[in-house]
Amino acid sequence: MSWTYDCAKDNHADCPDTKEDKYECDCPCHLSLEVAPDDYVSEDGNTWYQSGKLVVAVGDNEDAETKLMAHANKEEYWPNAWLVSDHGNAHLVDYSKKEK
Repeated sequence: MSWTYDCAKDNHADCPDTKEDKYECDCPCHLSLEVAPDDYVSEDGNTWYQSGKLVVAVGDNEDAETKLMAHANKEEYWPNAWLVSDHGNAHLVDYSKKEK
């Protein structure tokens, strides 16, 4: 079954999808941009927490994205990663391009 629906919130016209539930749409304008409880979160880019627990610490000459990918691979779970500014704004970090 293929269907379309109007994504007026983001001025995105007719998002095609083959899923039964529109909330499972793969269109980027429908992806959640909110921090989930099990996402990676850091306020300084060096210490990364997941569900309140320290899971990755980055030292000198280390790459945070590479260490996040290593942790995700070990856990076989790849959550979003967020860097939270001193103003409280969460910025999505793309660590997906690092070696799996």
